[in-house]
Amino acid sequence: MWDWRDPAGDAFTEGLTAAQWAREFLRRNHDDRCERADFLAVWREREAAYGAPTHRDFTAWRQDPRAWVRVRDCPEGDCRVDQDRVLIECALGTRWGFHKLPPNPADDDPVGAGRLV
Repeated sequence: MWDWRDPAGDAFTEGLTAAQWAREFLRRNHDDRCERADFLAVWREREAAYGAPTHRDFTAWRQDPRAWVRVRDCPEGDCRVDQDRVLIECALGTRWGFHKLPPNPADDDPVGAGRLV
């Protein structure tokens, strides 16, 4: 278990970029962790039902009601609105200040290789 009081536990942060630092602070945010856990559960259920890329049934994926949140529940951002709804991956990314979520939500360094800016 990581102990935030132990300076050696943060040695990995010495080489982080500004974007990676931002993600590190966000990763430690309780609300972010809870929301991501909920999102990942829905993501995995949808992948079990419709497949993972490149074999995903994208039509069925997007027709699943769990794929969407209401526009009013999404902060302003660059999310594409479909009628009165927004895809949850875009809504969650926008809520936490990202342009989009990584293609694999389990990615523990989405900013490291420029996949997320």
